[in-house]
Amino acid sequence: TYKPKIPDAEKLRNNKDLREKVVQKVQMVLFLSGEYTGKITGVLDAETRDAVDLYKIKRGILRGGYLDRDTLNELGVSIY
Repeated sequence: TYKPKIPDAEKLRNNKDLREKVVQKVQMVLFLSGEYTGKITGVLDAETRDAVDLYKIKRGILRGGYLDRDTLNELGVSIY
């Protein structure tokens, strides 16, 4: 399992269904922006994490988290 420097948003930590839906949204945003070329699976795998890092690097955003509140806000992904 991965251990991000910045923890995931609290609502996602123990809610498998919500986490999967949010990861699908993240993957779709990254796919549409050209950073992600994989399948929309809802699994935060290495390819998805790399795409998040690439998205952040291209926009000058500090890396360190993947499903934290700031990252989700930058991607325009709501957890509600």
